[in-house]
Amino acid sequence: MVNQKILAATKKLSNNTYHKAMNRAQKATHPSPKAVYKGAVISGGIGLVLLAAGGAGLLFNLHLWAWGLLGSGIIVVGVNVFSALRSISK
Repeated sequence: MVNQKILAATKKLSNNTYHKAMNRAQKATHPSPKAVYKGAVISGGIGLVLLAAGGAGLLFNLHLWAWGLLGSGIIVVGVNVFSALRSISK
């Protein structure tokens, strides 16, 4: 009798912990549209800064440094556009 009560309480606690963890994982992997928008704005700004710094580096003959920044900027902007298009299509 006592073992059944302990078993039931343990099962209830385990299920509650499992559901809380799954809810947190769902929120972490599927952010709100507002958070997605803010992230897109911030990463878009960072990409544009990288592109501008790479362009300035080319003007000042810092070719290796400039091409690295331009490549990084293109990747950041490209990923940002892809992410924005994917979130809009949902």
